[in-house]
Amino acid sequence: MDEQMVDIYCCNYDFVFATGFRNPRLGPGAFMKCLEILFKETTGRELEVKSFGKPFPPAYRTTERRLAAQSKSGTVPETIYAIGDNPRSDIAGANRAGERYKSILVRTGVFNGNLDNDPEDPADYVVQNVEEAMDLIRAIHTVKN
Repeated sequence: MDEQMVDIYCCNYDFVFATGFRNPRLGPGAFMKCLEILFKETTGRELEVKSFGKPFPPAYRTTERRLAAQSKSGTVPETIYAIGDNPRSDIAGANRAGERYKSILVRTGVFNGNLDNDPEDPADYVVQNVEEAMDLIRAIHTVKN
C-alpha cells in the first residue's frame, strides 16, 4: 500500500479532559496517538492527518476573520483573549497565534494544581475560573481617571 486510502481529520488533540471525576479522562488526542502508532507499526509510514482546532493556526485565523466580520470597522481587535483550562491546546495555541493574543489559564479543568502557571506552556495570566478571567479583562480595559 503506497498511499493512505482514507483522509483523517482531527479537530481536537486534547490528550486528557477534565470531568466531574477525580482524575482526568482520555480525550481524542489519546485516540489519535494510538491510531498514529498502529498505522506506523502496520505500514511503516507516518499517518497523514489534517489538523484543525486548537492549537493549530487555522483555528486562530478563523477567529480573526469572524471577529473582523462582526466589528463595525471590519478590522481584527487589537487584543484577543483566549481563555482555557488546557495548557497544551488552549494556552499553547494562543501563545503561538500572534502578538494580539493574550492567554488566560483557568483552574477549572485540566489545569487545577498548585502551580502558579504551567511550566511548559505558561499563560499570560492565571485565574481561578472564567468569571475571574472576565473580571480581569474588564479591569485591563477600564479607563481609570
